[in-house]
Amino acid sequence: MMGLFKNVTVFTFIVPIVILTIPIFDTVFAIIRRAMNRQHIMTADRKHIHYVLLEMGLGHRKTVLLIYLFSAFFGITAIVFTNATTLLHYSLWWQFCSFFIF
Repeated sequence: MMGLFKNVTVFTFIVPIVILTIPIFDTVFAIIRRAMNRQHIMTADRKHIHYVLLEMGLGHRKTVLLIYLFSAFFGITAIVFTNATTLLHYSLWWQFCSFFIF
């Protein structure tokens, strides 16, 4: 019975993180990038996700649509996390992790 509550706690903690993946990682990477370059973490730069996509040649509309697409993917993943069995949770977690590795 305690194991059941531990799994529920883990996944209720993971779901909001999955939903907010893009802003969380963009902020974390900005802080790390600025710390490595010995800049103040509140210093503005043009190395956030949307600026990088714009510099890659995507237009403003395509950049926004791509970010929306990834946000929708993570939102759907969070919904599946809340309604899935434990085995499916672990397989989705591995897919989620492998997505960021590659």
